[in-house]
Amino acid sequence: MAHARLTQVQLDRFKSYRSAVMALDRLTIVTGRNSSGKSNILDAIEVLARLSGGESLAQALDGAGRERSPVRGGSRGCAPFGEDSFALGCLIDMGEDRVLDYKIEVEVEPILRIRRESLIERGTRERQWFEVRHEQPGGLQVAYANGKRGKNPMVTVRDDRSVLGQLKTALIADTKTTQDLIGRAATVSAVLANTFHLDPVPQLMRDYVSPRESRLRRNGENLAAAVMDLQSRDPARFGRLQDIVRKVADCDVHALDFSRTDEGLIMLALDEGRSRKTTARLMSDGLLRFIAVATALMTASTSLEVGEPDAIGLQGQGPIPGVVLAIEEIENGLHPSHAARLLEIVKEAANQVGVSVLLTTHSPALLDCLTGDLLGSVVVCHAGRISRMQELPGYAAAMAGGTLGRVVSKGELVSDEETPEADYSEFMRLIGVDA
Repeated sequence: MAHARLTQVQLDRFKSYRSAVMALDRLTIVTGRNSSGKSNILDAIEVLARLSGGESLAQALDGAGRERSPVRGGSRGCAPFGEDSFALGCLIDMGEDRVLDYKIEVEVEPILRIRRESLIERGTRERQWFEVRHEQPGGLQVAYANGKRGKNPMVTVRDDRSVLGQLKTALIADTKTTQDLIGRAATVSAVLANTFHLDPVPQLMRDYVSPRESRLRRNGENLAAAVMDLQSRDPARFGRLQDIVRKVADCDVHALDFSRTDEGLIMLALDEGRSRKTTARLMSDGLLRFIAVATALMTASTSLEVGEPDAIGLQGQGPIPGVVLAIEEIENGLHPSHAARLLEIVKEAANQVGVSVLLTTHSPALLDCLTGDLLGSVVVCHAGRISRMQELPGYAAAMAGGTLGRVVSKGELVSDEETPEADYSEFMRLIGVDA
């Protein structure tokens, strides 16, 4: 069965971006200087995911009445400086030349409410599924497709949450077209809910957890359960994880193991032989973070705690929602000598069915490992814009000196042959390196 994939994020007006577009491939690597907007891209995807779920804007963006934290900067921090609203959009490829184009604008001052929202299907047949037409106190007038002749009917919904999240209960599915509309809205919500922003917190991995909680959480707190599940479900892949940990750990590791309590709870441990076992409480932050990243990459299509069970292989109606695994500054805590090993796991994850991987990095060692087609996966954030690295001015001439990592770290921008002096300072500045 086909997978519905998030293929583009439109940052029409969001934080540092205006009219910027971020294309998402099976593997996308984002780089750029500090404060260039790399994190804002991940924030935009997180905001879209939260808005699509049907909860109130205050709950989704500011964490009102919820245990989870607000989005970075809260609702007001989403609007560009000096503006009272933000606007985002996305494209979702459903296969068979069908693409859903979803857009939403949220007013953040003086009150938090939906200002505009629409869903259009593009491809061989274009259709406006719904669109906010009028605002009224406390509500929105929404025109929607029902397949009948004449003007599209209107329905009134609340303005304190997304239209997308209200359609299932607001509409009477009395026609095939209305049923299809509800299905399209559900597809958008499911795909956005399946974005998994891994933000591992090593300290949370140093406690016992139930082995039944096997779908890896975003903070990695149940890493032991996820690893144990991988061991029982896919011994070959577990063996590969174990081999990689042996090479990365700065100690003699015989096997990945577990410490157990009498109540059956488990904690990750390293078996170092001769009855020596090092539990997660004694492992370094860097090693725990690496194991969490590697586990997430290896199980991206099966065992992440994402919004929709269809994303972990259970068939539902229509295309199966794909998974976007996002990891910020993936190289954190990892010695540069292991960059190539990490990149191999990343490439394997991006080849899993229905999985897209989105990374941010400014590691020369990791960039140095990028060759061939992988160079086309790199985008650069700069001056409120998002550009493919291969489209930057001076890219071709700069790369004539070798791999990207060598260009960045050693300044080998030209060949040994005598050539006129060229100025690559702008290219180097854009990718975050002072020439």
